[in-house]
Amino acid sequence: NFCVGVDCFPALFAWQEGLPGFSGMNLEPSPKGLLADLPGGHHGRQIGPGGGPTVHFPDGNATIARLLVRWLIPDAVPGSSM
Repeated sequence: NFCVGVDCFPALFAWQEGLPGFSGMNLEPSPKGLLADLPGGHHGRQIGPGGGPTVHFPDGNATIARLLVRWLIPDAVPGSSM
């Protein structure tokens, strides 16, 4: 889901996603959507405006940075789409 290895996947997100490894800790179930509006740290998972569909950027916000640089300096980054 985050397009990264286990060494880059935060434990808090793993617990929220229900991944194995937390059952012996007797944690309360995490509330649905606990991390939905958490700024940053989504590692590429953003909620669309008005609660719309989730938008996935596998490289996090680097896509946005490249698009911004391409807009400011057209010859700096090759390509014409995301």
